[in-house]
Amino acid sequence: MFMPASTSGVGNSGAAGGYAGDCVHFAAARKHRGGGSACVRHGARRERFGAEESVGGPLVRDSAPVGQAQGACFAEALPRHLHCPKAQGEQQMAVREILEIGHPTLAARAREVEVGAIGTPEVQGWVDDLLDTMRAANGAGIAANQIGIPYRLFTVEVRADNPRYPYKPPIPLTILINPTIAFLSDETFENYEGCLSVPNLRGAVIRHLEISVSGYDRDGAHQSFEVRGYSAGTFQHEKDHLDGILFPHRVVDPGTFCSWSTFSAFRQEEFANRVRQLVERWGA
Repeated sequence: MFMPASTSGVGNSGAAGGYAGDCVHFAAARKHRGGGSACVRHGARRERFGAEESVGGPLVRDSAPVGQAQGACFAEALPRHLHCPKAQGEQQMAVREILEIGHPTLAARAREVEVGAIGTPEVQGWVDDLLDTMRAANGAGIAANQIGIPYRLFTVEVRADNPRYPYKPPIPLTILINPTIAFLSDETFENYEGCLSVPNLRGAVIRHLEISVSGYDRDGAHQSFEVRGYSAGTFQHEKDHLDGILFPHRVVDPGTFCSWSTFSAFRQEEFANRVRQLVERWGA
């Protein structure tokens, strides 16, 4: 259950991390992505790179948050892309490689995004790539370092037809930059989790039931809201990624580990009943 309440504030600085991951573009006639301005991958946000340009290299040249690097060019900051010309009447979709557990970028604490840089084409492009990759992989959320961007932002969205989590209550598209989470109570629940960066594995993690979430949206506006019930676990999972923590690190009982197919066959029905009880109590 969400309780939006606008406020103001700033995030905390993070540590440096590497930059990895390739991007593959797919032409698709598609509607506007929810929650932001139009995202034409080779339109206004990418036009200066050119259809055939391939860029790479370090994200910034020093330890400053993105937006503070002296003389740094954001074009040089981007990972290597396969740039495809935009066909007439079509928009571009960017699905990146998802890094897997053990990759150093996933293990490091992600760095803060300078608030003044949120509106730049580069940061907006990161958000677009997160949305495209999350939706293409049927994720319930995805953090930037999962696609090789070592900065503090993630997206969450649960649609009713998600085949990986058919029991999850819906969550509207939420984009958080420099997010923070605070626990509002000590009450917890056992949550069977999976992860795009840990293929074919599920395990039980203890999550708090009542949290306060804050951060910046893709327009640079600060937002603050509360999440109660089952959905609170999804936000905690994504925030963990930005601190170099994956769900297997939080599994207390190794006996709960199982493959996705084993979970679906033997444990999902019972767990889905528990989720329904939480939704009845807390709402969706």
